Amino acid sequence: MLRNVSVICGQNLQAQPEQPDLANQTFIGNLAALPKHAPMEFIIKYALPVFYIVIIAWLLQRNKYLKNYGFAPWFIVLFFVGKCFSGLLFSYISMKYIPNPDMEMFFNDGLHLYQTFMRSPSEFVQLLRKIFDVHDINLMDTKSDFIRAVFDGIKFFHFILNLFSFGNFNTNIILFNGIAAYSFLRCWAFLNTYLKTPVAGIWIFLFPSAFFYTSGMLKEGFTFTIICAMIPLAVKMSRAFTAGKLLSFFLLFILLFFFKFLNAVTFLAAIFLWAGMLLFPQYKKWTVAGFIVLVMTAFFTAGFIKPSFNFPQYIINRQIEFLELKANSMLPYTIPEPNFISFLKALPRAVNNVLFKPLPGEGGKFIYIIYTIEIFGFWAILFFALAKNKFKMKFRKVSPLLWSLFLFALANLVIIGFTISNIGAITRYRSIFLPFVGLFCWMAFNGDQLLPEKLKKRLGYTAALPE
Repeated sequence: MLRNVSVICGQNLQAQPEQPDLANQTFIGNLAALPKHAPMEFIIKYALPVFYIVIIAWLLQRNKYLKNYGFAPWFIVLFFVGKCFSGLLFSYISMKYIPNPDMEMFFNDGLHLYQTFMRSPSEFVQLLRKIFDVHDINLMDTKSDFIRAVFDGIKFFHFILNLFSFGNFNTNIILFNGIAAYSFLRCWAFLNTYLKTPVAGIWIFLFPSAFFYTSGMLKEGFTFTIICAMIPLAVKMSRAFTAGKLLSFFLLFILLFFFKFLNAVTFLAAIFLWAGMLLFPQYKKWTVAGFIVLVMTAFFTAGFIKPSFNFPQYIINRQIEFLELKANSMLPYTIPEPNFISFLKALPRAVNNVLFKPLPGEGGKFIYIIYTIEIFGFWAILFFALAKNKFKMKFRKVSPLLWSLFLFALANLVIIGFTISNIGAITRYRSIFLPFVGLFCWMAFNGDQLLPEKLKKRLGYTAALPE
């Protein structure tokens, strides 16, 4: 989406008075800047975040599900605290070095909602009704009421957290990462058990850029948290279907659809693919091939049935919108025509940008060397695993669920490659999908054979998980 879309009912909420200086809200802020006669301000700014860290860490390490899996209490606490400080660092960098960051806009508008609620509940209700008064639900138009409501939904989530943080940005980060850490660790335990590998959670949740970017209160963090809650739930539904599980899955899907409808649609398609592979295990290859052909056909022909569902043109429009942002780290790009042949010609560059960039020296900023090391290390590990396996790929070792997650991730990575051309945005958006590609390749290349037996036992699960 274009940056700084924060118009609600004709008002730009960033113009509201009493907006905070978020850079000074971080722990790096100057304690001496606080008024000496304001003990409550000290409590809200400094004591409350520490209090929530302690309470949430205690609750996580006491959780029966995580304890039964075999997570050590010190690891649970370390994972959560690491997420919190990554989120604080991410927010500090954004506020300090990025002009008009989305994170600041979302918090400021959420804070305005909170201040309005505290000042006048009736005025808050009226404002809320105007915010979510959606008449135009055109998903393909980034200026529609629905897309505007998506941004406002993030602001509303900040408002909810503000009720517990008293409007403190740092505390919001900690509360969000408490929810995210629980979702991630549950999914970690489930994937390791279901896929019968001790490294599934390491691939997915300790992937550096995924760990870092999902700690911030942006769409990547929200969507990844929801997806990680939906994966175990989908498998549990297949084993023992209940109305409660279906309702939970449906509500999570609606929430995911609200934040990122393309992620929601592709994830639901992946779930259907997984179900088909379970129903016809002897035709797994044909099921995957047929599914890919069906999706591609629908993608390029839906616009002929209904013009508003012209998906190729939507991708092109999104690419043009991102190009208008004029980032300093632009990569070579190709704007295709809305047809299969043109997209096929542009595909190699899109895949190259999203899977192999940045190369050393690209982007013009020294910090991009971190992304270069990450992507080079990612492919180096997989190449070493493939070489160790004598360049044989054993797709039979890949479970139907992992096949589905791989294609879900690959579809979104291709969309990112087509729509985004600057290094900073690509590395952020791809961070939640690249780990699934890595785990799929690791399993296909029999990567577990690289691990010493003692390490496997230390990483492996120790008990059956409760339902």
